[in-house]
Amino acid sequence: MTRILVRPRNSLFAAAFLGLALVLVGAVNGSAQSSKGSIVGVVRDQSGAVVPNAKVTVTNVQTNQTRDVESNGDGEYVVALLDVGTYDVEASAGGFSAGRVEQVILQVGDRIAIDVTLAPQGASESVTITATDVPLVQTETSSRGDVITGRQITELPLSGRNFTQLATLTPGVTRSSIGPITDQSQFNQGDPNAGSVPGLGDSRGSTEAARFSRSGGAAISANGQRPTNNNFSLDGVDNNESTFGSIGVFPAPDAIAEFKVETSVPRAEVGRAAGAVVNTTYRSGTNELHGSVYYYGQNSRSTRRAPSSRESRSTRTTRSRSRGCSRSTARR
Repeated sequence: MTRILVRPRNSLFAAAFLGLALVLVGAVNGSAQSSKGSIVGVVRDQSGAVVPNAKVTVTNVQTNQTRDVESNGDGEYVVALLDVGTYDVEASAGGFSAGRVEQVILQVGDRIAIDVTLAPQGASESVTITATDVPLVQTETSSRGDVITGRQITELPLSGRNFTQLATLTPGVTRSSIGPITDQSQFNQGDPNAGSVPGLGDSRGSTEAARFSRSGGAAISANGQRPTNNNFSLDGVDNNESTFGSIGVFPAPDAIAEFKVETSVPRAEVGRAAGAVVNTTYRSGTNELHGSVYYYGQNSRSTRRAPSSRESRSTRTTRSRSRGCSRSTARR
């Protein structure tokens, strides 16, 4: 009887322990890959001495949201998990006038060092500098790569509205042609015109996926690495397709705030891939009403036919067109 009573308790304890472990692992994985940025720095006086216990306020210019932290004994401060955008940084302490750094542009995955200088109280009302006066040397991270902004995504030409084509704007990144993945009829995802053999489409697929396949999918190569060695994330969530090691979800270009392509010395939390680390973030709300509308059409009936052979006469070349506009209005 004792064994019968103990085993369920042990099983219950083991199940509870396993559940807790899974929750903790999920929490670690969820926080490991993040599209957020951080602003760090040191508060000093005009002589260069650090100012401890100074109040540091970081304000998002687009939303007017603020974050308050306090510098430690060494004058250092850290404001983490910030959305991409433009920020103003202000520091104040007893006996000093406020110091302010304006127009700090924080991009996806950034960790920017912004030091604030305080003047003695009475010497001046405040010390204000702009971010253009801040050195552009990145001292807080070893990662190297480029950020593709939302304006580039919406205004540069895209085949099939496939945003990953713009990853080639990053030095060392090229498009890779993989025929078996992007053009075989068994992978054309429901569009009979997408595969190499017309009329043999997979009805279980989607036209949207076929469109991205024709535009090359997410087959990019960073520094000569295989296109299956990349790591994709969307707003800090794993966005990798498990079968071919490509991207899982293609966000609409209009919904993307920006994406970053890291090609060398990535951060430890995202360094599991030998190729590129592509971190994409969605747009967030601001104090302006804004939106966009677009039309995407695919029409194979009005396109030309190649008359070179009987087989080619039955083959239609699908062409697509995309038109759109955006509108932004300030709230009142």
